[in-house]
Amino acid sequence: MLEVARELTRRGHEVRWYTGRAFREQVERTGAHFEPMHAGLDFGGRSREEAFPGHAGLSGAANFTTGVRDIFYRTAPGQMDDLLAVLERFAAECILADDMCYGACFAGERTGIPLVWLNNSVYIAGSRDTAPLGRGAMPSASLLGRARNALLRFVADQVVMRGMRREADRTRARVGLPRLRTGAMANIARPPALYLMGTVRSFEFPRSDLLPGTHFVGGLLGLPPEHFDPPGWWDELQAGRPVVLLTQGTTANDVDRLLAPAVRALGGQDVLVVVTTGSGVDVDRLRPLPDNVRLERFIPYHHLLPHVDVMVTNGGYNGANAALAQGYRWSSHRDRRRSPM
Repeated sequence: MLEVARELTRRGHEVRWYTGRAFREQVERTGAHFEPMHAGLDFGGRSREEAFPGHAGLSGAANFTTGVRDIFYRTAPGQMDDLLAVLERFAAECILADDMCYGACFAGERTGIPLVWLNNSVYIAGSRDTAPLGRGAMPSASLLGRARNALLRFVADQVVMRGMRREADRTRARVGLPRLRTGAMANIARPPALYLMGTVRSFEFPRSDLLPGTHFVGGLLGLPPEHFDPPGWWDELQAGRPVVLLTQGTTANDVDRLLAPAVRALGGQDVLVVVTTGSGVDVDRLRPLPDNVRLERFIPYHHLLPHVDVMVTNGGYNGANAALAQGYRWSSHRDRRRSPM
């Protein structure tokens, strides 16, 4: 978002940016006018577990549905109220939001102002050519593949998504909007006028029925932080040993799934292992740390990735795009080829 806001203001547009108070300084450096949250829940600057303690330890479908309900659905009415108040004194010609800011979607629907989504993860609209989001199935546009996709969508609608659809209906009713029969993420929102994907087309599944107005605009990786205070061990990155980065994102962050096994496997090897947790996960389960392991909550990828030889990750969207932008090749647990990633 920083890159987009900076470019819009450079071109002479007046930008109002509604977000958490933790980001005010960054917002104002782009030339945008900061609009704080009032009715909307402001949990900016905190990890998911810090903002929603009841989410700690969740995994699988419960992790997904609870996260969407609490972080995105139930916060949307307050966000909409704030945004409508801003729009009463600021004659906006467009609302630009990330693709899961449903308060912005509601504000656009209520006012008729064109809505633009900028993705923060994978393409979230459905397609006849792909299985439902989260299934992990390969895409298929053949007759048999589309039949499989339709069957999986039906099962998902009746099992995983039924509760989310009911929550979506309740949320829309709270803000005076009618129930949707089709729409984004369990029918919570109408599709946008433009959908900007911050990656390249080849990183997404091929789809013959992309939403009209979908554009792949390349990785939006931001600029390096103006102030970076490297940790005390930073010079070890230049010591000649291969550097392995372990990271599993800020949401799917059960340390026993990736970090703990990888630390045990690489401890004592002739490599420097850098572990970034992204949040205040239960890192005590990683201790005692082997002598070759360095643990940090966060290091800007702009500074770290140029030194990394191998990145071990759960495939988080922004981390994967940042790695690919560094020229890393991709390898998964299904791909046994030797690869730098």
